Amino acid sequence: MNIDWSNDIKPTDRSSQQFIKTMQDNFLSQHITHPTRARGQNKPHILDLVLTDNQIIDDIDYLSPLGKSDHAVLFLTCKFDTSCKTLGQQYNGKGDYENLCKFMDIDWEPYLRQCRLL
Repeated sequence: MNIDWSNDIKPTDRSSQQFIKTMQDNFLSQHITHPTRARGQNKPHILDLVLTDNQIIDDIDYLSPLGKSDHAVLFLTCKFDTSCKTLGQQYNGKGDYENLCKFMDIDWEPYLRQCRLL
């Protein structure tokens, strides 16, 4: 594919046009707007895709590459609706959904920080 994500120039090759059309048909947006790969004197390129169908991405930080890599590390901050949900229709009578909800109802922030996910 030959898509220039940094501007609105329409691609000319068929596979890129098909990809863009599929994105549009599914209301997907590409969130990466800055180059994520640069090597020496070569032109930097956007190689990463972060595609969503809503505005879940709150912020994207482009961080330095790890080790000898020439590829940026992306740190995404996402918005999630964490409001409580009531139990809906059960798909079968075998699941203990009430106890599963109680088990999952914990303060996730300390756990995610410990795993370095926050």
